Amino acid sequence: MPKTSFRKNSDSPKKRKPKQRGRNKKYAQRLGSATDMAKTVQQEARFYNVNLYGKQREVSAYSRVVMLKTLKRPVQVVWVFRRTQWIALFTTDAENQGNGA
Repeated sequence: MPKTSFRKNSDSPKKRKPKQRGRNKKYAQRLGSATDMAKTVQQEARFYNVNLYGKQREVSAYSRVVMLKTLKRPVQVVWVFRRTQWIALFTTDAENQGNGA
């Protein structure tokens, strides 16, 4: 996965005070890379039973809508954890955003 940096999507950046120099911020606070976030969201992930490699297996998954600066739009990222490995999948499909993982 290419090295990307996620931003908060829920908070809009704070407006500058009157007579403060510079333009308003375009993006909110930086959340970190997919690897950094995988470490923090693994505790919040829920368990699911899925058919994986021809058997019913238990995996944990976590979903979050974030702002991807390179695409200049919100994306839904889903982290799927299995024993020692994890994968991050993302979609820009607006219809499915906000649904649980």
